[in-house]
Amino acid sequence: MAWRKLLGSCTARTVARRPKDFPLLIQRLSRLPAEAPPPKSEPADSMDAFNRGLANLNQARFSRAVADFTEAVRLDPANLLALINRGEAYRLRGNYDAAIADFTEAIRLDPANALAFNNRGIVHRAKEEFDLAVDDFTQALQIDPNNALAYNNRANASSDKGEYDLAIADYNKAIQLNPQYAWAYHNRGSAYSDKGEYDRAIADFTETLWLEPNNALSYHNRAIAYRLKGEYDRAIADFNEALQLDPEYAWGYYNRGLTYSDKGEYDRAIADYSEALRLDPKIAFAYYQRGIALRFKGDSQRALADFSKALRLDPENRTLRYKLARERAKTKEP
Repeated sequence: MAWRKLLGSCTARTVARRPKDFPLLIQRLSRLPAEAPPPKSEPADSMDAFNRGLANLNQARFSRAVADFTEAVRLDPANLLALINRGEAYRLRGNYDAAIADFTEAIRLDPANALAFNNRGIVHRAKEEFDLAVDDFTQALQIDPNNALAYNNRANASSDKGEYDLAIADYNKAIQLNPQYAWAYHNRGSAYSDKGEYDRAIADFTETLWLEPNNALSYHNRAIAYRLKGEYDRAIADFNEALQLDPEYAWGYYNRGLTYSDKGEYDRAIADYSEALRLDPKIAFAYYQRGIALRFKGDSQRALADFSKALRLDPENRTLRYKLARERAKTKEP
């Protein structure tokens, strides 16, 4: 799922709900001494290929990982771990249909495999097939009722559907099962923020930061909650922390720019929108917001140029078209 962003003065939508990494089931196998190698067999060769795939997957060499896991499955069709990990490599490459096919085959071979259901649910969520994702996470939980990760993931999909109370209940269960699960606090904070319960959101992002002090995303999302409460200086302080930890995060500059605009500090806002666009030239709302800041500074020509760029980037966005028509009318006023 793409990260959620705060656009203009719209309702807060926070970012990146799911954990960044998912645990693999097996570590690299220990090797016997070279002077006494075991005789080769197809299952041993399959595990050799599997271990190479695992190493490539951990190094983000996804195409090589797919090739290795494919070889492992060819040599040993019963190597369920190779099938599941190949599905994960496909997912990380963005080849979602191939990933779903592998997880589905794994489920056919082992209908009680909670990991295969969980990982297929992740892919359905990435495809924005939220009902299918919820179904898969529910199946994983029926198999393994103490799976905190599956509760967190089902909550993510429920939140994507706008079912925030259901999501919060699942985040609560994930935290009950694993009180050190930082991303569950973060994601629950995102759900509270979506509900407009900013104090609860801030409390959860703060808890996340106690557990993971270098979590740039939690600083960023707490800053959004502070901004929406009108606590602009605290918001800027958190945006600063987030950008110090992740200086390449374009949306951090964009959202700090919004906060400077809220304070009437248009030069700083323009600088932040410009940096956001340097990092990601496709953020249409950054052009729009920079145009507004330029209009407030009396630079009508540059403002109109930015409004035009915003519309070219996202011509089908009705909200943007409406806002741009209104701002263009204001800019052209004598």
